[in-house]
Amino acid sequence: MKILLTGATGYIGQRLLSLLATAGHDVVCLVRDPRRFSLADILPEALLARVSVAQGDLLKPDSLAEVPTDFDAAYYLVHSMSGNNTNFFQLGCV
Repeated sequence: MKILLTGATGYIGQRLLSLLATAGHDVVCLVRDPRRFSLADILPEALLARVSVAQGDLLKPDSLAEVPTDFDAAYYLVHSMSGNNTNFFQLGCV
């Protein structure tokens, strides 16, 4: 399966990424800043080919234009750290 994983930089996201790749899934990780996300620190080298990184910010819908959309499943593990209780559904990004 091809899976979109948001929140891949977090504690649960990193562990789920490893499980998904190990299970043979192709995973696209949506991250705000790819420079702060090192797949080599999370996954063994043998699994790196199963994972790609897409840049985007759910608070900025225009930044999602280049994100692939042909997924079989998605995991939404993002939470807002801004404290303003942003509703991503109202933004139309989810």
